[in-house]
Amino acid sequence: MAYVVDASALVDSLVAIDGDAVRQLINAEELLAPRILVNEVMSALRRLERAGVLPTELGDRSIARAARISLTYIEDRLLMKEAWGMRGYLRTSEALYVAAARVSKSPLLTSDDRLARAVREQVADVRVVSI
Repeated sequence: MAYVVDASALVDSLVAIDGDAVRQLINAEELLAPRILVNEVMSALRRLERAGVLPTELGDRSIARAARISLTYIEDRLLMKEAWGMRGYLRTSEALYVAAARVSKSPLLTSDDRLARAVREQVADVRVVSI
């Protein structure tokens, strides 16, 4: 089965001490994502490192692991119209992930509870897998 993975799920799988189940899912399934994923993952890891939550060595390993994950990127031009339609209830970056799930007819894998709730309330045709 294919999943659209968002940055929250990927970052959690990279840095969580007890993230084995998430890592297994991410390593075992076909993963899809909008191209914004790369920027968001790197930004999140950098924020964690600057805050002193993520040791530099773990940040380096996380980036290396992220680079090895097999992802299929969905082109932004295929998602823009769909994502724009969700601007009233989702942030632009979030809407790109939801649009990717909608366009690919795949569940959205996220660890962002607020996003999961918003999608469940507003987007009937996208299944959310919360981790």
